[in-house]
Amino acid sequence: MVKFVIKGRLAGLNEYTESNRSNPRKGNRVKHREQQIVTTAIRSAHLTPIHKPVVVYIDWFEKDNRRDVDNITAAKKFIMDSLVDTGILKDDSRRYVKQIVDCVFTDTKNPRIEVELVEVG
Repeated sequence: MVKFVIKGRLAGLNEYTESNRSNPRKGNRVKHREQQIVTTAIRSAHLTPIHKPVVVYIDWFEKDNRRDVDNITAAKKFIMDSLVDTGILKDDSRRYVKQIVDCVFTDTKNPRIEVELVEVG
């Protein structure tokens, strides 16, 4: 089991879509910025590469109930791409990632994203 925490929250699908519609370069900047946030959290946790398939559990702790669940959890794309970019996962295809399980909660005092990778098989 490997776990790391991302402080705060990531851009949701609505923010990312709007940035892409206004200017493709802006959309790219948003994706890059969000992946930098995730990469920093991964590196701070001193994770080692995982070579077996995994199930990824993501607990999203939002500061309030304003954003929809599907909007929030779309940011998993930034998380999965960062796990591959940092070498923790070889790839995020179904060969290596068997399932992603999302749960959304509210924590007004400590918004965060907790990511846990559990090896299977």
